[in-house]
Amino acid sequence: MTISEIDLLRQQLHGCLNLNVGVANLKEIKPVIYIEVNPDRTVKSSKVVNKEKLNDPSFRTAAEAAMRAVNNPDCSPLLLPADKYEQWKEINFTFDFSWMFD
Repeated sequence: MTISEIDLLRQQLHGCLNLNVGVANLKEIKPVIYIEVNPDRTVKSSKVVNKEKLNDPSFRTAAEAAMRAVNNPDCSPLLLPADKYEQWKEINFTFDFSWMFD
C-alpha cells in the first residue's frame, strides 16, 4: 500500500475516535490493533496486540477507544484500495495519539 493509502485509513480511523479527555501520558501511549478485514472492507475481527499493557488504566482507556474506532459502523467500510486485498486483509494498526497535540 502507498503512503497516501495508509494516510487515508489513518485519517478515517482518527475521525471515528472518541477518546475521553484526561488520559495521562497520551502522547506516549500507542495501542496496536490487529484488524482482520473482509474482502468488502468491513472489519471481520480486531484485538489489542500489546495487551500486556492493559493493566495500565491510561493505556486501557486509549486501547478501548482505538477498538471502538476500528469497530465504529460510521467507519465501515474501511477506506482501503479494493484491488489490494492481499495487502490489507490483515493489518496491525498503531494508534499514535500525538497528532492530537499538534
